[in-house]
Amino acid sequence: MKLADALRLVRRAPADGQAPPRLGLASGLITQHLETFLGAHVAERTGAAPRLEVGLFDDLAGTIRRFTTHPPRAVAVVLEWSDLDPRLGYRITHGLRASASADVVATVEQRLAALTESLRALAEKTTVALLLPLLPLPPRALGPPHHTSAEPHRLRAALASFAASIADRVRVLDPERVATRLPAGALRFDTLLGSGSPYTLEAADALGALLAEALHPTPPRKGLITDLDDTLWRGLLGDDGIAGLSFDLDHGSHAHALYQELLAALAEQGVLLAIVSKNDPALVDEALHTRTDLVVSKDRFFPIKASWGPKSQAVAEVLAAWNVAPDAVTFVDDSPRELEEVSAAFPTLHVLRYPTRDDEALLALLRTLQAAYGKTTVTAEDALRLDGLRNAGAVLSADLLAPAEAEIEIAFDQPDARALELVNKTNQWNLDGRRLDEATFRAHGEDPARFLLSVSYRDKFGPLGKIAVLMGRRDDALVDTWVMSCRAFSRHVEHHTLRALFDHLGVDRIRFGLVATERNGPLREFLGPLLEDGVLTRARFEAALPTLHAKVTRR
Repeated sequence: MKLADALRLVRRAPADGQAPPRLGLASGLITQHLETFLGAHVAERTGAAPRLEVGLFDDLAGTIRRFTTHPPRAVAVVLEWSDLDPRLGYRITHGLRASASADVVATVEQRLAALTESLRALAEKTTVALLLPLLPLPPRALGPPHHTSAEPHRLRAALASFAASIADRVRVLDPERVATRLPAGALRFDTLLGSGSPYTLEAADALGALLAEALHPTPPRKGLITDLDDTLWRGLLGDDGIAGLSFDLDHGSHAHALYQELLAALAEQGVLLAIVSKNDPALVDEALHTRTDLVVSKDRFFPIKASWGPKSQAVAEVLAAWNVAPDAVTFVDDSPRELEEVSAAFPTLHVLRYPTRDDEALLALLRTLQAAYGKTTVTAEDALRLDGLRNAGAVLSADLLAPAEAEIEIAFDQPDARALELVNKTNQWNLDGRRLDEATFRAHGEDPARFLLSVSYRDKFGPLGKIAVLMGRRDDALVDTWVMSCRAFSRHVEHHTLRALFDHLGVDRIRFGLVATERNGPLREFLGPLLEDGVLTRARFEAALPTLHAKVTRR
């Protein structure tokens, strides 16, 4: 991003006339350009230019304390060695002595311990992203030139231990990812000495983008569709036969095993996997059953579509089976022609080429997939997603609601990570399409004037976990958030939820902030006919109730 474009973004007035959201930047450095680019990238990701608040130069600890007392919507923390001990900075000329080595290490350890407590306290109130030191430790004559003394290793070990201890609460930027995103010559020693800022414009832009991504991440994608030949494995099934397929070091095809390893990891965190291949269906079935040495189990894939027809048609069948929008899915294939054909049919679907026989490019593919699917929290529901899809057809197609032995649990005012995840990734059953950041969601949960209902489901086919969230205000019985996973459709969960809400609020009228979006047709089809001027009465709701079979518990 160019500086002029960044300035235009941060100076843009809020479209709705509301006060801009507060964004904090805590750093002991001079961060003028970083402030601009951070604000611009946040504005680009959220649609609202933030009001940036920064602390005093060389007072990182004090800035964090002030933000904890009056927390902004989100806070970016930029840590450098000089924040932990001024003797590890470059703008002083005393203290760089071998005799002070032990004291420097002790000081850093003490300040990291204090910083751990202060960041945890801040993270209890708002979203926090942390950038670890980028500047190298200053050169010190503490050992022979061909190897380092113990002090740098102790300092880096203390820093690593600190980062690991807070990573469950604070979004610590991955140093390797930061290094790959920074342009060459990103840090300037001359500007550090001259102005107190080591960042070039290009570095400030890259760091602003990384911090904005950490504070306001794009919701992870839900599914990945993969090709087989020269993608999941090396070789062509029809030509080389089952035994001729490889994904190992001996055959020079270990890159495919690494790809399978990532797919297996994605499946563990709830990402849906499917196969689309131009092949003989019987041969594909035999290969997947015979090659038990696959790194990712064949049972992780659903559905498996093998045919000689257009791959776009098979992709459409996968999306229908998942009930997932194309923009939440990636299609990986080694053929540019197939990728183009699928992309033409689904312009919003993400397509990536598998770099056959280009192991150097494989790492870039794996990193791209990691960034697209990475999650800060893996919930119990993630592990249940695939089984729920496999069983959905049996429940719905045979109309087995009565004998399905469904059990619904409705919990009141118990916000958690899964509830926020549902709000931020659900589209088809979504009252108005809004997304909530962690700070707003946390504030709602702490507000006694608001309520939250979360709904969990299970039946004889297995549990689906927490599949719906409804939020609103008590005083005027307003529902401003209602989301439900597509896995729960056609199970009358929505009817049980509304009945519980009427009883919980003790009212006969509930208002709904229903707003039409491109994708929330299922919710509008259900709720729209029941509303009159945005209001649902208990009488109208009860009159429209179908026969309900589930056993419901409330807590």
